[in-house]
Amino acid sequence: MDFSAVIERAKAEAKRRLGKAASRCATEMKLTVSVPAPRKVSKKTGRPYATTRATPGAPPRKLSGRGRAGIAWQFADGGRSAVVGENVWYMPYWESHGHPWVKPTLDRIRGDLNDILRGK
Repeated sequence: MDFSAVIERAKAEAKRRLGKAASRCATEMKLTVSVPAPRKVSKKTGRPYATTRATPGAPPRKLSGRGRAGIAWQFADGGRSAVVGENVWYMPYWESHGHPWVKPTLDRIRGDLNDILRGK
């Protein structure tokens, strides 16, 4: 029996499941921050602004969609881990200033992620 082939298949399956779980995290995080804010366009600058702020404790509201578009994932450590992140400076700010969206999203899908990683 060729154990190296078995190990390689197991590694490939683990990487596939990890990618599926990371993708699910990114998708759910995008859905969490997809609630649109009522908005108007400034006559001075031509930029949109929210007419109603998000309720404290609620996720930040979508104004331009840039924060949502910045959510992505990638493999790290040679495929042994995955990183889900945000590349827009103000999204971590909102997370730590009264509008959490990462931890509540991960808490909500924790069971699904465990099922994906276990292969269920």
